[in-house]
Amino acid sequence: LPNQNDEQLKVLIMEASALIYPSEIEGFGFPALEAYQLGTPALYVKGTSVDEIMKINGKNVPGCFSLDLDDFSRAFNEVMCVPDDEVSIIQKEMYEKFSWRNTATETLAVYTKVLS
Repeated sequence: LPNQNDEQLKVLIMEASALIYPSEIEGFGFPALEAYQLGTPALYVKGTSVDEIMKINGKNVPGCFSLDLDDFSRAFNEVMCVPDDEVSIIQKEMYEKFSWRNTATETLAVYTKVLS
């Protein structure tokens, strides 16, 4: 696809069945988080920084796969079957986990600890 502006990209992700995000070197994982926030499950690589953040209560959200064709196939089938209500729960949990308020509170706590 040619370059998309933010609105076009948002629509593409919302209309997709899943976001396939095979990056092994992503610094944080915004595309996977954004996909779930738009109601689209994401496939992401196990053992990466994305894998570290795509957890709720220590458990991976659907879509985690190792760089193995059989495991990718399993994860793909998994995300294609995620019910909408589960995607909604993941949206809410991830939103709360990475909200600006939460981020600011945790950052302030670290600074307070370091400075005391």
